[in-house]
Amino acid sequence: MSIELEGLDKLLKKLESVADEQTVNQALGKACALVERSAKQKAPKGTGELRRSITSKVENGEGVIFTPLHYAPYTEYG
Repeated sequence: MSIELEGLDKLLKKLESVADEQTVNQALGKACALVERSAKQKAPKGTGELRRSITSKVENGEGVIFTPLHYAPYTEYG
């Protein structure tokens, strides 16, 4: 899965002047938590393994929502 954001460089420059790294990481953490919750709600119930495996992390100003399960892309994309 790939997402492309236009104007991200401009936004990041503005954020650097307004907020410090800790504040940005906290905001990213909250945003990732929302996306993670939505992904878990949309995942099929089945055994619940896929839902439990969906997680997120924020490192170096970058948020990532992921699952280590090998079959997750097949479930998402069919």
